[in-house]
Amino acid sequence: MHGQAARQSTPASLRSGGPRRSGAITWVDRRRALVVKAAPDGSVEIGRVERDVPGDGRTYLARIVHEIGDRDRVVVVGPWPERTALEREYVAVYQRPERLVDLEPVDPLERAAGDESILVAELRRLAAS
Repeated sequence: MHGQAARQSTPASLRSGGPRRSGAITWVDRRRALVVKAAPDGSVEIGRVERDVPGDGRTYLARIVHEIGDRDRVVVVGPWPERTALEREYVAVYQRPERLVDLEPVDPLERAAGDESILVAELRRLAAS
C-alpha cells in the first residue's frame, strides 16, 4: 500500500483564515507507519508505509520520511525506539529539528496504534493551535 493516499474532507473552518500550516502526524511501530498530513487544498491525506514491502531500495525509515515530506510541523507517535529513530531520520534528511512538535499527552493519541481517525483529529487540533 506504499504510495497510496486516501483523502478526507476538512471542515471550512480549517481551510479558511490565515496562512496554512503544513503539518503531519505519524504513527510508527516496528511493522508499519500511518502518515496523516494536511494537503495544500486543506483536505487530509492518509499514507501507509509497510516495513516489509519491496520498494525502491530506500530503508523503512527513509520511505516514511518521504511520505511525510517537508512539513512545517511534524508529530511522531508510537513506541519510543521507533519514534526516536524516525525523528532522527527526519532531521537527517531535512535538517530542521525545530519542526518536530511534541503534543501534550492525549490519552487517545497514546493508544492510537495506527487508528487513522484519532490521528486525523489530532492533525486538526495541531492545525488549530
